[in-house]
Amino acid sequence: MFRKLGMFGDAEDLMNRVLELCKEILGDRHSDTICVMNNLATTILKCGRLEEAEDLHKKVLELHKETRSWPFPCHFYHPSIEMSVS
Repeated sequence: MFRKLGMFGDAEDLMNRVLELCKEILGDRHSDTICVMNNLATTILKCGRLEEAEDLHKKVLELHKETRSWPFPCHFYHPSIEMSVS
């Protein structure tokens, strides 16, 4: 909701909290945790912090390769590539 309203700072704060909870409850490698991490990376990208967003997106993709959690209902966004995985 915050992202849709252009309130990226608020969205980032909320997603960081959700990510902390997901890691605590589900673990670092759970597909829902990875999806939240991807959404956070997209929000960071929208805030203009390209390097930070790219690093987090790379981590997300690496976790997917390691956990073989494809497919999952998450939307990937990268400055040069956009794809929907479902």
